[in-house]
Amino acid sequence: MTRFFSLSSLRARLMFLVLLAVVPALGLMLYNAREQRELAAMEAERSLRELVRIASDDYERLIDGTRQLLIVLARLPAVRQQDTAGCVAIMADLVKSYQQYVGLGAYKPNGDQFCTTIPGARPINVADRPYFQRVMKTRDFTVGNYQIGRLTGRAVLPFAYPALDESGNVRAVALAVVGLSWLKQLASKAYLPPGSTLTLLDSSRVILGQYPGEEESAGKAVDDPILIQAAKDRSEGVAVGSGADGAPRFIGFTSLKSGSGDPMVLAISISQKAIFAEADRILNRNIFWLAIVSLIALAAAWFGCDLFILRQLNSLLSASKRLGGGDLSARAGLPRGSGELAHLAETFDDMAGALQRREIEAGQAEGKFQGLLESAPDAMVIVDRQGRIVLVNAQTEKLFGYSRRELLGQKVEILMPDRFRAKHPEHRAGFFADSRARPMGAGLELYGQRRDGTEFSVEISLSPLQTEEGVLVTAAIRDVTERKRAEESVRQLSARVLHLQDEEQQRIARELQAGAGQSLDALLSQLSIIRDSGIVFDWKTSEALQKSLNLATDTAKELRNLSYLLYPRLLDEAGLVEAIRWYGGGFAQRTGIKVTMDIPPNFGRLSRDAERTLFRIVQESLTNIYRHSGSQTAKIRITKDTYAVRLEVKDDGNGIPPGILDASGGTLAISGVGIRGMFERMRQLGGRLEIDSGSWGTRVTAVLPASSARLAGHTVQG
Repeated sequence: MTRFFSLSSLRARLMFLVLLAVVPALGLMLYNAREQRELAAMEAERSLRELVRIASDDYERLIDGTRQLLIVLARLPAVRQQDTAGCVAIMADLVKSYQQYVGLGAYKPNGDQFCTTIPGARPINVADRPYFQRVMKTRDFTVGNYQIGRLTGRAVLPFAYPALDESGNVRAVALAVVGLSWLKQLASKAYLPPGSTLTLLDSSRVILGQYPGEEESAGKAVDDPILIQAAKDRSEGVAVGSGADGAPRFIGFTSLKSGSGDPMVLAISISQKAIFAEADRILNRNIFWLAIVSLIALAAAWFGCDLFILRQLNSLLSASKRLGGGDLSARAGLPRGSGELAHLAETFDDMAGALQRREIEAGQAEGKFQGLLESAPDAMVIVDRQGRIVLVNAQTEKLFGYSRRELLGQKVEILMPDRFRAKHPEHRAGFFADSRARPMGAGLELYGQRRDGTEFSVEISLSPLQTEEGVLVTAAIRDVTERKRAEESVRQLSARVLHLQDEEQQRIARELQAGAGQSLDALLSQLSIIRDSGIVFDWKTSEALQKSLNLATDTAKELRNLSYLLYPRLLDEAGLVEAIRWYGGGFAQRTGIKVTMDIPPNFGRLSRDAERTLFRIVQESLTNIYRHSGSQTAKIRITKDTYAVRLEVKDDGNGIPPGILDASGGTLAISGVGIRGMFERMRQLGGRLEIDSGSWGTRVTAVLPASSARLAGHTVQG
């Protein structure tokens, strides 16, 4: 059952599409609901503005009506003559007719009450009331402030009008007291929705009355931020926000006149829930029916998917699993048709058939590949990305002493000495990152290890092999032990030849100096004696004698130069630095090439072999500059420190032609005996020789380790 509810299943995706199709309808519903709410909000704001205007008009009419009533009462003889019985009888009948009044009454100029319609009321004095003081002062109609009545104990609004005699003196004051019943009348007339309130505030933001909740809220300070702001503004308008209870609502407010001059505020509050009730009801109804339709569509998708799609797909899935398990004869077996699933099944069957044919062909190709692998003259090892051996040939078994079964699945590091195994995975990863055919460990000595633990020199060529399982590496391994031995013999022979060459050059130089040099010096001496003897010769004899002297002098000079070039005694007597300076100066005179030298003072002496090797490198480099570079300058620089001695000879000539330097940039593919001799001399001393060349010229760099350059008992220092 789990697969039916998997979010990645076809059934789930189809149901998701059904739900997705419902989204636009839901969005349209929400959009319509939003518009309806906006219209309801606009209508509520309009209604509130109209209601507060009606309330303001009703209040004004209440004031005007009360004024007319009090004018009539003030003219009654019973009021003017302070007739208590007559006054009470008249006013009691009037209160029955005008129910908006809590009571009617009359007061003497000193504030004592002599007439009231409130039964059982005790006599009071209102001389301290602001409205009474104002009517006595203005002698005109006065509206008081809402206050808690002394006789009623409720919030009332007093109105007063004076009864004057012919001289304009106050004979009595007629009083009408209005309660908050007009708020109830206004609420019933406005047909406010449930949850709405009408609130009357005084100028101090104290609730004078509220409907509903008149008894609970009267006399309390208002804590609603919207009502507080409305009392501050003292204007007419509509505010939207949240009240003290946190519920969003609309509040319409207007200011009403009072006796003190500070207006009161009447606020009508309607909750947004009530305003949006109809829009929310329509939205909920639409969502309900949309949910019903969606459930029906989902049920149809659920069962329809199983009937029309999943049965065919299950047949394809079963055949795919069989095919994945290696059964290449698996087929979907669905009837041919024009539908997409029928085409898919037909394509699957064709693919399975093609795979079956390809498997047969691959088996045949694998047999051919195995045959080629076995016929290879070298040991062939094929390794995957994890370094596991996946295939070897018979030469591998013969070379390493392992059987094929022992090698397959093992790490390739089993074929190398222990000291190389830890680093090899890093090198292997580097090859897979840049897989291309190349020799392994160019310039390094490589070793293999047989099953019995013996090591032998190998040469390995690597090449990538693309397969269905990914990239494999084919390693062709050749035992080069005998070749290494032959190369070592050649090196030893080369070293012996170089040594004999140096010895022979030294011997020839000595013999030239001791034999031919002395003979030439004797000849020059004899010829000089003849020239200086005073014998007079004919002009031909004199000319021949002088030419012989000149020829003998030049020959002696060339002989000395040749002797020094073969082996300068200065190298043994004064050291490398003086020999290079002498040779560089002579080279500049002979060739016209400017030679500059950068050699630190107090360079000191090196070992005899080191000085001889570095001097020969300078000789060979300067000779090549003269013969091949075309450069007019040459620079020799020697430095040393605790670790090595470094010689650099540089020119700014044509550079070595392409193809002469190989790809490594450090050896020559084609070169003469002199350059090869330089490499061999450096190799014997454990140093290295590098030749860099380009359009900027050529630089020959020789680096000798301090251990090879050090004199016995001395330390090489910078």
